Amino acid sequence: SGGTAPVGMALFRNNDNLLAVANSNRFYNNSECINPPPGAPPCTASVAILDVSNPAAPAVQQIIPNANDAFPRNVTLGRDGSTLYVPNADAQQLEVITTSVK
Repeated sequence: SGGTAPVGMALFRNNDNLLAVANSNRFYNNSECINPPPGAPPCTASVAILDVSNPAAPAVQQIIPNANDAFPRNVTLGRDGSTLYVPNADAQQLEVITTSVK
C-alpha cells in the first residue's frame, strides 16, 4: 500500500493504471511502527500513488504525506478523472489532490 494501515483506495487514470491508497497510520503506536521490520514502509499517514498496470508487481510512484494527526480515511475520484478527494478524519479537513492525466 506504500504506507501503514490502508483504509481507502481508488483506481484512476487511463485504463485504471494508477491506484491511490489512503494510508491512515491508525496504529501509529503499535510494535510494528515502534520497531519496524527491515524494508517496512514508514509509519506515517499518507496517500500513496501506485502504478498497477502490472498487477504482479505494483510500483509506488509517489507518496503524499499528511500531517501526523490527519488520518486519511478514504479516496474518492472526482468527475474529471484526475482529482482525488481525501477526507482527513482527525484533522477534520478535506484534502484535494490534483493529478495530471495524460
